[in-house]
Amino acid sequence: MDFKFLDKPEYSNIPIYNVTKDNRGTSEVFIAKYTLMKEKQLHRHKGMQINYIHHGKATHIINGCEFEYVRGDISIILPYVPHLLIPSSCDQTQVIEFEFLPEFISQNFVNQVEKSFFDFAYLEPFISYENQVKNILNLSGSTQVEVERLLEEAYREYKAGQTGFALVVKSILLKLLVIMGREFSKQRMESEDDSVYVKHKEAVNNALKYIDENYINDISIGDVAKVVSFSTSYFSYLFRLATSSSFTEYIINMRMRKAMELLKDSDAQVLDISQQVGYNNVSYFNKLFKEKTNQTPTQFRKRK
Repeated sequence: MDFKFLDKPEYSNIPIYNVTKDNRGTSEVFIAKYTLMKEKQLHRHKGMQINYIHHGKATHIINGCEFEYVRGDISIILPYVPHLLIPSSCDQTQVIEFEFLPEFISQNFVNQVEKSFFDFAYLEPFISYENQVKNILNLSGSTQVEVERLLEEAYREYKAGQTGFALVVKSILLKLLVIMGREFSKQRMESEDDSVYVKHKEAVNNALKYIDENYINDISIGDVAKVVSFSTSYFSYLFRLATSSSFTEYIINMRMRKAMELLKDSDAQVLDISQQVGYNNVSYFNKLFKEKTNQTPTQFRKRK
């Protein structure tokens, strides 16, 4: 797809960069995970760029509009669109950046019909609303978990650079774009509830940060509600609105994600891992793990 229509005359004095080339000479895709430093000037890219805030806060200036980012916010910047990402002055901002040329996702489809289909299916939701600068998505719940998992997987695959890594990265990118496209459409349909969430977004994110730091402890939704000064009933409503899950389900999912990381990245015994993620009863941990993954922890480790 030709994005030259976004290369507007009024942008001619703004610097434009090619996709970053790594030390392997790869020039169609680039993935990085880093602590954001203050950028010096507004700039553009010839490729598309996905920015995900993994930790902290940032201000993103896109096409003249300012957006405040917190963890779980993700944006897709189209080619030639001016932008500038500015870190928070009071917190370290960690970003996962996924940069790619549009043809990276459809270059092997010679047939024009197939190529047009892929361009439309994965990129159209973002292109259609470029003039409205709807480039930011506020992810939460299972969608946030899945997007973080995909970005981390793509980053590990890209960094390892083993044979066929580009094909694996491409497949992850296609899935990521589909999820983002669906979420984009969903959020447009939820403007009324979204206005409630936006009003209390900072409080909800403070609550999520508290949970992230204390999930291994025996905390209740009432405990978290007190932290952000809400009644338990109203916070329960906000929490479900923000995460699309109950408090109990959110805690279980967080613990299971951490357990999967420990099973993959450490040699710790299942009993120890169970305790590290907040379960003193290893049998109960095994039961929950199998319900979530259809595998026992031991089976999961063997297949990692």
